[in-house]
Amino acid sequence: MDFNRIVLRKKLNQYFEGAITKEELGSWANKSYYELLWGDFVVIDKLAIFNFLKTVSRFHIVPNDIKDEFPCSENDICDIRDILNGKKNYLHNEH
Repeated sequence: MDFNRIVLRKKLNQYFEGAITKEELGSWANKSYYELLWGDFVVIDKLAIFNFLKTVSRFHIVPNDIKDEFPCSENDICDIRDILNGKKNYLHNEH
């Protein structure tokens, strides 16, 4: 699958324009995220969006307390879109 920050930005913009649904965006991100985990992490363009894909891949899921699975928020998606569109700075800082 072909994905990078440009494709992710396009998908996020399509969602906010109403061209694709929340489920379509989340499913695409989930598939891309797992593809990245299974070996595409050596491609720098794909690795650069790892954290974004991880977040967006949870956008469409149904909350499940038992499995400890929760979707990301619409605000998270807005923040990622703003970062990819150059409207917001991003610094990933893991402790």
